[in-house]
Amino acid sequence: MPSSPARNYLVAVLLLALGCLGPIWLIRFPALQDYPQHLFLAHVNATFNDPRYNWRHFYQADLRLGPYVVFYAVVAGLERFMPVTVAGRVFLSAYIACLAWVAVRMAREVDDQGAPPWGCLLLFPLSFSQMYFLGFTNYLLSLPLLLVAWLDHRRLCQGQAASGLWIRQAVVLPILFLCHPYTVLVYLGLAAGNLLPSPSDGGRRLAAMVPPGATLLLFVIWYVGKLPGNHGRMPLVWWPLAENLRYYLLMFTAMRWNNGLGWPSLLAWAAALALAGWGLIRRARAGRKLPRRLILALILATAGFFILPFWAGQYSYFNLRMAPVSYLLAALLAGFGLLPPLAGVGLALLCGLLIGLSSVMQAGVSRETAQIVPLLAEMAPNAKLLPMTFRTASAILDPHFFPETHSHDYFYYHLLVGGGASPSLFPSPMLPVSFKPGVDLPLATHEFSWLEQGSHYDYILTRGAPPAFAPFVSRYAVPVGKSGEWQLFKNPKPSAR
Repeated sequence: MPSSPARNYLVAVLLLALGCLGPIWLIRFPALQDYPQHLFLAHVNATFNDPRYNWRHFYQADLRLGPYVVFYAVVAGLERFMPVTVAGRVFLSAYIACLAWVAVRMAREVDDQGAPPWGCLLLFPLSFSQMYFLGFTNYLLSLPLLLVAWLDHRRLCQGQAASGLWIRQAVVLPILFLCHPYTVLVYLGLAAGNLLPSPSDGGRRLAAMVPPGATLLLFVIWYVGKLPGNHGRMPLVWWPLAENLRYYLLMFTAMRWNNGLGWPSLLAWAAALALAGWGLIRRARAGRKLPRRLILALILATAGFFILPFWAGQYSYFNLRMAPVSYLLAALLAGFGLLPPLAGVGLALLCGLLIGLSSVMQAGVSRETAQIVPLLAEMAPNAKLLPMTFRTASAILDPHFFPETHSHDYFYYHLLVGGGASPSLFPSPMLPVSFKPGVDLPLATHEFSWLEQGSHYDYILTRGAPPAFAPFVSRYAVPVGKSGEWQLFKNPKPSAR
């Protein structure tokens, strides 16, 4: 039976995990930028043959095994039993559940004479990182899986050969690959750090090279065989160092910088990090060493964030994806701090406060998204929709670092009303939905032409349009309504294109 401090830690893990589920389940629209389009791709695959929808007129669905498939396969599978919006929340809940698994796992990893790893509770408020608000769903789930894979590999490098470690490597690493290839690269880099010789290894096993070696082979086979377009010169773009630093600090300023810092969050984070740091100082004063490989992994992840390019080939946010890896590894390191029980409870309360502040912020973003709902009620199903989003930033998140928070909100038409088509999809051949050959849905451009663009759609849905735009479109289409930033127009005579 666990000791009282250990039991308190497990209770804190449970309560904080439940707190993180609050904004996922209790607000109407989860505050993730790309989430609506990811849901749409899963929904099309789940209902492609449903006669209620006219997907076949516009799209082809091809959900197959490979990187990025996990979110779409899980949500499409769950949609057989529940609405797609509920299935998406189940997936996001799995992300939180896996972080809780890591937090519980760390209670055994630290094993400091019954002292719980209170610092690991930081995993929960850190779950709502920039990648969460950007809505990178597959990448989110890959993060706790990365931690599990790295922790198991670290033990293998220390000479531990328990069958459970090998089984988890054999299960988690393929799932990691199916979630996101970027996280596979991160695993390979961190695993290389594990393989460096260390005086504390005792008997480091050569067999520990097998999991990263097999993973590297799989990655190379996939990259060479499936992505021929990536070969050759890859254009690279770096952000300035100051820009990277501001982005990294967004985690602690309520995702605000250029529009004023979120001081309540900043102060709460300062208190939480001070407590975690105090625990590490107490450990040092007690003459107890910190795990070298964890420190090395944290250094590698943080250095990668500041050194890697923002844009590499067809991939953007390349270095920025390292930010949550750095945060979560720092939380694991904080778990090795020696905090008295009362200080541990205090840290748990601060984590709960931070989750609450993030939840309030997410609810505000959700209310902005909900402005579209009254207009969706005016639209018929299976229609062609032209979205024109002139202003997509949120008033709550930093508009410089999150300029497109509401750029995909219009996909809720396809999800909540059903069917139809709009002209934008993620431009990636690895995603499970694409336009049928011959389908011509013209995109709206700055030089908008009603004849060339608007006339081919049943509805025009705008967000943040300039004052002159509505009178112009009203010469051809009927204004249906306005809700917040959104305005809807109905084309009485769409052309057959």
